[in-house]
Order: sequence, then structure tokens, then C-alpha cells
Amino acid sequence: MTHSKLRELQPVQFSFKQTKVYTSINMSSHPLVLNFLCSTGKQQDFGKQFRDIILEKEDLIDPEDVDSDPTLLERIVGSYVSSSCIASDPPPQDFFDKLPNLKTVSFLGVGVNRISLEWAKKKNIRIGHTGTGVYADTADIAFLHMAVSARKFLQSVKAGMGQKQPDLFPWHIQGHSLTGSTVGIIGMGNIGYKLAVRSYAFDMKIVYHQRNKRSEADEKAVGAIFFPNLMDMLPVCDYVVISCPLTSQTQGLIGREQFKMMKKTATLVNVARGRIVDQEALYEVLKNKEIRAAGLDVTEPEPLPRDHPLLSLPNIIITPHCGTNTFETRRAVIEQAMENMECGLQGKPMPNEVRLE
Repeated sequence: MTHSKLRELQPVQFSFKQTKVYTSINMSSHPLVLNFLCSTGKQQDFGKQFRDIILEKEDLIDPEDVDSDPTLLERIVGSYVSSSCIASDPPPQDFFDKLPNLKTVSFLGVGVNRISLEWAKKKNIRIGHTGTGVYADTADIAFLHMAVSARKFLQSVKAGMGQKQPDLFPWHIQGHSLTGSTVGIIGMGNIGYKLAVRSYAFDMKIVYHQRNKRSEADEKAVGAIFFPNLMDMLPVCDYVVISCPLTSQTQGLIGREQFKMMKKTATLVNVARGRIVDQEALYEVLKNKEIRAAGLDVTEPEPLPRDHPLLSLPNIIITPHCGTNTFETRRAVIEQAMENMECGLQGKPMPNEVRLE
């Protein structure tokens, strides 16, 4: 959409509640909202879906519009940003530094690590992200990675649908039972706890590690055991699932020392952020069969280059960040982003605001 095609902005209509947003900023021209979603790669189709929905309610401009008309910079008061992007996408913070009246950034997704929260606090910029109600799908993906890896499901499908007539009960692709095994969840927040519920239904044992212990009622509901020390938890796990946020404390959390503590029969699953895992170390332990397998829905970068060594291994499954990739959840993410934007520009509490402490 070029600047010439922009509809004249009235008080901007946001969200599906049809409420109107007014800015307190005193400007002679109408305020604008910036669309800073990733425009290429895995986000391209979602960006189109986002536009199709949001343009029913409000007007957006793109960074390209600003390139052709720099006077728009002063009129931008809010911006939508995707929580993840491909490596070639520009960092939003560099662009945001050019926006003197930016007041609200609304992330489509849970993660907000694409910008510095210290920077946002200093600039007095409010940050919204995806909150509760959209975590079930990511828990599903985590469980699927465990199950597909354990039962060698992809190899079984390939054998069952191949040109060569397969043997029944093929010994060379025998899998392993989930029942009775132990899953260790790193970060048992909303996603992690939903994974615990699913695992408990499959008669799996639940252990977990995070900064704070969950309530006794939460633990009892899924039979979970808390480990305050990660290194103490790893040796008891058949599956280690990462579902914690990416922070300065969790970046590189799983590396060579942690892999040494894991069983040789363990499987690592990551549905959080790629940078939490040392991928060079992961490649080495998978290649040398120091752990049995891995399942990644997130990598660093995203997507991996097609010549990346991890892609050559037979004991890893990689999906292209599909955790929330359902029609229902994508719509919910967009709705929440719009509501966060609406409240942020009105000066009201956001439904899911990041606390800048």
C-alpha cells in the first residue's frame, strides 16, 4: 500500500469491539499506525492475513511509505511488530528511534525480545504482547515433537507410503513408549503447564524447573515435582522441553555442560526461542549419539540455512515455528494485538502489557 492509497484517517477504529482510539498527542495531522511485521519468508502469508483483518478496522502504513514520505515519521504513534522474524528482516528498534511520537508497540506473539525493554522504558513506550488463551497450540506442538520423535512417526509414514511394500511391525523403526517416561519442563508457565496437563494424561511423570515454584494445587493436579536446580533435574528426564522466555539469563541455557547431564536416551524439544540452545553443541551430541534425538520448532536463525549441519542429521525433527500456527490462534493473536494497541493509545491498561521495571 502506497501513501497515495491511504484512506483519510478519522478517529482510528481498532479492534473488533468497534471502539475508537484518540491520541492525546497534539498534531495537526491525523496519527498513524505502522505495520512492522516481517514481510518475507515465513511471515509473508501471516502478514497478508493480518492486513486482511486489520484493514477492516484501521489504516496502516508500512516502512516503505515512510521512505517515500519522511514527513510521516512524526505522525506515527503506534506500531505492530511480529515476535519473530527471519534473519534478513531489519531490527524494528533502529526504525523506531526515528519516531518522535511513538507511544505504543503491540507484538503479535508472546516474545518481545526484538526490542530492548530498557530502551522502551527510557522512551516511555508501552509494550503489549499476546497473553493467555493462545498457548494450547504451542503445547500441542511440544507434545507432538515428543510423540513423533519417540514413535519414529515420520520414518513409519515414509515406509508405509513408499514404493516398496513395507514389512509389518518393522523392527528397524521401533519407537519408544511415552507412558511411564519422565518429561522435564524448563519454564512451566502457561505453555509449560498446558504441556504438563497433556503429558499427565499420557501417564508421564512431570518434573520442572523455573525461578519460582508453582502452587501446591497446580503441582498436585499434574503430579509435578519442582527442581530448583536445572542440573539436578536433567539426569532424570527422558524428554527435556524448553518453554521459557528468552532473557539474558536463559540465552545459551542449554549447552555442552547441560547435555553432559542428560541421559543418552533423552530427547530435547525446544518450542521457546532458538538462542536458548547452543546449536553447535546440539549438533555434536546428536551426531555422536550422546542424546537420542531432538525436536525444534524454533532455531537461530529462523529459518536455518539449507546447508546447516543440523539438517543433515537423521535424529532431529525441525518445524518452521508452527507453535501457534492454527487459524483459530492466529485470529486470536491479531485480536489481542489490536486490543493492546487500542488501550495503549487511549492511555488505558492493556489486556496484556509488558511490565517495564
